[in-house]
Amino acid sequence: MKRLSASLIIFCALFISLTCEGKGQEKIENSGSTLFTSTEQTDSKNLKLIQTPIGSTIISPEGPQDKSKPFIRMAITKFALPNDNSALLWRTLEKLRDEFGRGNFEAYVYSGQKIDTSNTDLVLSSAGTYRRSLEKGAKDLATVISNKHPDPNHAEGSVFVVLKDRTDLNSLSDLKGKKVTITGNTAFAGWLIGLNRIACEGNDPDKFFSHKILLGNNMPRALEVLKNKEADVAILRTCFLEESQEKGVDTSIFKVLGAIGKTSSGCISSTKLYPNWTLFSTPHATPEVARRATLSVLAMEPDREGRRWGVASDFSEVDQIYQNLKLGPYEYLREWTWKRIWAERSELIVLLGCLLFGFLIHTFRTSYLLKKRTIELHEQEQARLKEKAQRHEAQKRILLLQKTGAVGQISTIIAHELRQPLGAIVNYSLGLLRIVEKAGNLSQANTLLKGLKKIQEEAYSADRIVSKVREYAKGQKTGRELLDLCSVVDKAVYAIQKATDISNIRIKTNEVNIKIFADPLEIELIVVNLLKNAVEAATSSQNPEVEIVICNGNADPDTSSPENITSSPEDSSLHISPRIIIRDNGPRLTDEQFEALNTPLSSMKPEGLGLGLAIVRGLIENLGAVIEFKRSVPHGIEVSVIFPKTSLANYIKA
Repeated sequence: MKRLSASLIIFCALFISLTCEGKGQEKIENSGSTLFTSTEQTDSKNLKLIQTPIGSTIISPEGPQDKSKPFIRMAITKFALPNDNSALLWRTLEKLRDEFGRGNFEAYVYSGQKIDTSNTDLVLSSAGTYRRSLEKGAKDLATVISNKHPDPNHAEGSVFVVLKDRTDLNSLSDLKGKKVTITGNTAFAGWLIGLNRIACEGNDPDKFFSHKILLGNNMPRALEVLKNKEADVAILRTCFLEESQEKGVDTSIFKVLGAIGKTSSGCISSTKLYPNWTLFSTPHATPEVARRATLSVLAMEPDREGRRWGVASDFSEVDQIYQNLKLGPYEYLREWTWKRIWAERSELIVLLGCLLFGFLIHTFRTSYLLKKRTIELHEQEQARLKEKAQRHEAQKRILLLQKTGAVGQISTIIAHELRQPLGAIVNYSLGLLRIVEKAGNLSQANTLLKGLKKIQEEAYSADRIVSKVREYAKGQKTGRELLDLCSVVDKAVYAIQKATDISNIRIKTNEVNIKIFADPLEIELIVVNLLKNAVEAATSSQNPEVEIVICNGNADPDTSSPENITSSPEDSSLHISPRIIIRDNGPRLTDEQFEALNTPLSSMKPEGLGLGLAIVRGLIENLGAVIEFKRSVPHGIEVSVIFPKTSLANYIKA
């Protein structure tokens, strides 16, 4: 019921908020089209740039075009005038036109928004425009420097200017909800730099000012708008007030808010300084065009004011402006979210149940997170205990298999060595019995018969004991059965993984169903011993890896070309028999180490006795199988266990 009530409150809040006009919506009036009534602040060329429509040509090719040379198309943005750099602008255009040929050069007016890189080679604009164009593949070539701004990384800034008699405006916070006049929405020094200062003060830049008056790049008009009290504050380029005073404009009636210091030329600034005008290339320009353009402008002689082209090295703070304002390449940050809806419609939502909703959400979320975390901790603990138990069990099984193998090998030796003398004893006793039976002295014969029968019984008993030892060593009665080779190998791999905490053992099978007749314990013992050796060898590599392949014949497509082969089977039919292949990426073996693999009871480990491989060899030979060793390229060992093709038929027949 509580959740339903909260939901109804939220729905009502959103419905009312969306049907009502929001507070402080931005209103913009553009006065730029009617402001240029005189040419006092600019010369004819600059006035031509201002008055030329966006996309129109401002410099046309002169003379015939040289088809053997590239045609250069250059874009220029409309700068707020007057500007100290404007004289350098036209010198640069003349320089570039001479460099590429007067018939091969054209310049047009660019809006400063998305640049068409399909037919534009060079762009001259603000540092802000350049960084907005990065996603289009723009590359800076040169940046304006001068005696007034010798550091190309720190030249452009903004000031907040108000009337001096506005006693109610003494800090940046006092400007909230006031009218502002700017040169344009994309103006770098005349808007964005100053707006970034507002955002850095912890304010919402989109809602800080109640009203904007656009001046269309006519910055002197801003002082008139302030003087006529049409606006409360103007955002101007740093040094504009000082330049206006030098030209005889009465600036004593104005004051600067939020001043953070003075530039190297003594100008008051309300913001940090950023890179100056920038010449940059687009992906349409060839590397040769970019090189020639760069060399050409950098070679220009400075004028009386030291205006020239240099190279800026740090545009990171320009990027930070767009990130703070969520503009340009960071405009995606303005996507609608519940958080944004809350921020922009907070008053109505608060009135209609914000506190209740927040309390319920907080309570539910806290309870949910606590319960979820408790379950996760419990599951983690259970998984840890299970993993520990599995590892302990696997280690026990590995130890048991190793002991079983050793005992089995010893029992095999005992059986092999003892059964011959036991057989001789039986044969001798049988011979003596026949001799005694032919003798005539019955009294002595009976005594000898009893003794010889006793010897015979004990010999048979000893033989049975040997057989029992072998049965005990294997944990079950000796016998072979039809096995699923993949299943037995999986069991051995699982035991190794759990015992050694290594999970990078890959199993590949080229046959779905591979059957052999064998003792499953013997097969598992073979695989465990070989895998253990492979894992120990691979651990010395940076990225240890062991691979086991189960296939019929030569069906493994990933078999690397062998460098050395030993113990090759004599029977060619074995090459189409079931086999187990184990590969590792351990270190490369020397010839001596490789040869030791075929030496009984020989080990490459200092503390080893070579019993593991000896046990494996004995078990493999007992199965009638063959073991092969190969050196892989570039390093590592490949071991193949090849089972005889006739095994299955023989056992089925038996």
